[in-house]
Amino acid sequence: MSSNRLRTLWASPPRALRAQWTWIAIVAGLALAVRVPLFFVRAELFPGGDSRLYLTLAQGIPRGEFEGMFRTPGYPAFLWLVGLLPGRTEDAAVIVQHLLGVGLAAGLVTLGWRLFSPAAGVLAGAIAALSRVFVGLEDLILADFLFGLVAFAGAAALAIAAAARRDNYVMFVLAGVLFGLAAYVKPVGQALILAAPVAFALSSRDLRRTLLATGLVVAAMVVTVTPWVVRNEIAFDDARMSNQLGITLFNRAFEVERLPVPLDDPQGPVASELTAAAFAEPGLRPSSYVHTELSHRGFSSDEALEIERRLATTAIKREPWQYLGTSGTRIADGIEDLDEAELPDRLGEAPAVLRHPSEALLRVSGTLSSLWFLASAHLLVALVLLFVPGPSRPAAAAFIGVALLILIATVLTHGGMPRYSLQVAPETWLVGSAGLIYVIGAVASRIRGEPKS
Repeated sequence: MSSNRLRTLWASPPRALRAQWTWIAIVAGLALAVRVPLFFVRAELFPGGDSRLYLTLAQGIPRGEFEGMFRTPGYPAFLWLVGLLPGRTEDAAVIVQHLLGVGLAAGLVTLGWRLFSPAAGVLAGAIAALSRVFVGLEDLILADFLFGLVAFAGAAALAIAAAARRDNYVMFVLAGVLFGLAAYVKPVGQALILAAPVAFALSSRDLRRTLLATGLVVAAMVVTVTPWVVRNEIAFDDARMSNQLGITLFNRAFEVERLPVPLDDPQGPVASELTAAAFAEPGLRPSSYVHTELSHRGFSSDEALEIERRLATTAIKREPWQYLGTSGTRIADGIEDLDEAELPDRLGEAPAVLRHPSEALLRVSGTLSSLWFLASAHLLVALVLLFVPGPSRPAAAAFIGVALLILIATVLTHGGMPRYSLQVAPETWLVGSAGLIYVIGAVASRIRGEPKS
């Protein structure tokens, strides 16, 4: 993208603007066609308990109640808002999430078109529109889709500001606010406080601009999350967004890593015994089981979480190289999940007249998505953008940085799950498509003997 084009980033000639809106309408129409059948399927809670807990927390919001600090209030607040619509809250939540999925596909067309190339935007938007696994993520009453959407919005604001020729204070502040809101949805969003320095480290040597962007984004994010941190400090004497790190890190250390539970800790022997008992019982997760059993043995829920955090931290410190090695493997697995994830599929419950066209689109798109993933060298082609001169480079760095931060923070503190990996799907689709189109264009120009601009 040339500097002249970037100066008119959001202003296009009428013909180009008509073409852009035509493709936005096509992609949005495809996305809606895939999702409409699910509007007529009764939404159900995701097995395991988190969905029900989110709904319970949402019900307390109008009374000014929110229990504990294990969950952050972002997703319960979303459920409360959609619950104001007619019908069941579960149905409203899923329908709104699917509509947001349509908006995301259209937004990818717009962002890709303006920041990279028209083909990149259309390709990324089409993948989002027709991705079965992402439709499945939207169909869950869990925080993962909303978190991914808000984090992507923050990445988009950061990318637009980074790609601009002049400092865009408003967009930097907006990025920080959106990253703060993402942390309200899921605590792992706190890792995005590093988004600006990572993005500029990958794309710029301008120290002044790096410091300016970092200062504005970090300040806006801190201001956004401060009310919740202050609430937790006052109510629980704990100045953190959440205390769920105890149970997630216990999962990472003893379920994923299978490290030995430290027996020299005062609660080590009982935790080791409970962990072994949970492994011996199909369907039991040691992290949840140990927390519950410690609570039954006289510890408060917060004390049990702190015990789990302490045990996990000690075990990881004793085996740091194993922990880091597994982390690298898990990050690679998370990238593979973007193509191979399997989520509950409720499309078969939809009316046949609506279901069949949707299923036909998804069958075709599944094959095309796998081909795209292969052609993009499992997303490695996106890294090419970090070596391309011009404004596409900082824009790509913003999306890549946000995706990596979320993926790495998730792996380090939890270990990862397919639906967690899908939280960064929008960023990867966009930069993967942009990198692929750039490489194809460069190869074509080389064959024709033309320089690639």
